[in-house]
Amino acid sequence: MAKTLYDPLVEKKGEKNGVKKGEKRSKLEVARNALVEGIEPHIIVKITGLPMETIQELQAKQENKS
Repeated sequence: MAKTLYDPLVEKKGEKNGVKKGEKRSKLEVARNALVEGIEPHIIVKITGLPMETIQELQAKQENKS
């Protein structure tokens, strides 16, 4: 009988990590777009669930680009 390296638990864990990364990426994109539209940071925190520090960092990066 051949042995494989496939482990369904490892696959499941990888899927969960991928989903979490994708969700965070989406939230960051929403936050960046909201900042461009002039939405107040405290409202973006409520909408995205991201910490205020993250929103402030995005805002600072955006201001540096201008």
